[in-house]
Amino acid sequence: AVAYVVGTAAVLWQLSDKDVNVVSGFLQAIKRGADNISPTLGWLAPLCAALYTIGNLGSVGAWLIGPARVAFVIGLDRYFPKAFGAVHPRWHTPYVAILVQATLATIFLLLSVFGKGTKVEDVYLILLDTQILIYFIPYLYLFIVFFIHRRRSAHSSEVMLAPGGPIGAWFTGLSGIVATLFAMIIATIPPPDMGNPLLFRLKVIGGALGFILVGGLIYWRARLKRMIGGKF
Repeated sequence: AVAYVVGTAAVLWQLSDKDVNVVSGFLQAIKRGADNISPTLGWLAPLCAALYTIGNLGSVGAWLIGPARVAFVIGLDRYFPKAFGAVHPRWHTPYVAILVQATLATIFLLLSVFGKGTKVEDVYLILLDTQILIYFIPYLYLFIVFFIHRRRSAHSSEVMLAPGGPIGAWFTGLSGIVATLFAMIIATIPPPDMGNPLLFRLKVIGGALGFILVGGLIYWRARLKRMIGGKF
């Protein structure tokens, strides 16, 4: 958190909020700062951009492999269709899960680009804010479960209680819920220069609800089949 706050402050120190590019703002700040120190440091921004690209190649690999493995395991448990648990005979990779993931990601990317005048910055914000909504829902569950767990297990010797007693526990849980909800609300607010604010909200909120709906349908379909003794 400190690194994010300090980094954001450093960017805004070098650039005004109107000049910051949503996608490459930190590189703009590095270039501006290097130019202010010495003209001979013009190589610093391209070097940082190259290192950032290399780092993101690694993170992209992790983001691709992680969800594919999750889908693969869910396929083994039969909550996804059986094909998701298939392994490539030569490369020993969950190729069905990877291909389906790539297809869905491509479709959602194309939907985020849909709309007249949609810019790269707009697409980036749409994908980022949709991810925030989906990513923060489990945090709401986490803080709600915190209250339930504390109430049921408050007198157990194996439970580590929150500092401050009941007041501290309520403050911890409520502050977490409020902060999470605040971040989710902020994610649905389009920036001032967004061409079509209504379309932005439709893509972000509709995209998040769409993923939740599809995931819920897949899960309950599998549960229903297990309850009635069916097979995929």
